[in-house]
Amino acid sequence: MEVALNMYPWGVNESFFFKVTYSKEFKRLHIYSYGCNFNCKWCYYRLKTPVCSKRLHIDEIVRVVDEVHYKYGISKIHLLGGEPTINPDLDKVIELAKSYGIKIKLFTNGYNEIPKGVDEVNISIRLMDNEKHIKYTGRALYPILNNLINAYNEGIRIYVTTIYIPDLNYNDILKLAEFISRIDPNIPLHIIGYIPVPKAPWRKPSNYEMLALANRCKKILRNVTWSNVSADDIRYSSIKILP
Repeated sequence: MEVALNMYPWGVNESFFFKVTYSKEFKRLHIYSYGCNFNCKWCYYRLKTPVCSKRLHIDEIVRVVDEVHYKYGISKIHLLGGEPTINPDLDKVIELAKSYGIKIKLFTNGYNEIPKGVDEVNISIRLMDNEKHIKYTGRALYPILNNLINAYNEGIRIYVTTIYIPDLNYNDILKLAEFISRIDPNIPLHIIGYIPVPKAPWRKPSNYEMLALANRCKKILRNVTWSNVSADDIRYSSIKILP
């Protein structure tokens, strides 16, 4: 049985847009949705409770896309969360982007079906055992794997991201690499070093551990990368547009 999500601030039933940023370097707009249908024990957002007091209406998002596109140009829109697929207005953004010929990249946990019109999708998968997945995220694993396969078959460009959490998911990541290889060994896999969060029992992996795991995955897949930054190292060069 799936666990309740109401103890986690991002685990809300109602989702909405809460922030928009823009990268002049890449001509890329980032649109963030509040809320998530997972309750991950390792989530980076547990380091700081999200403050999303302002709900951005879809009309504001449309206006920003129009203005930024005509003023600077937009080559791609990144749809991020939380979990963007629970946002009821997501399709309207995708439809608008398609009307301008702007590519869409979706960052998702993959539990919900990938919306039509998405060009690229980055799916985050941490565990490859269904019972463990339910225990640590609150949701089943199988819909994610099915949605990944379906998106690939529909011609959507796939990226997979995972987090290496020592003493929890080393073997899961190797199983994930094997699963990806059976679909297409060219699908990129990026492994992120876990950043410890409050009340979670796991430690941060060393660079040596990250490299060793990545090298094992490289024997299975052709495109494996890794990163292992701390919370203080995370910086964003984008400018804030809304709110």
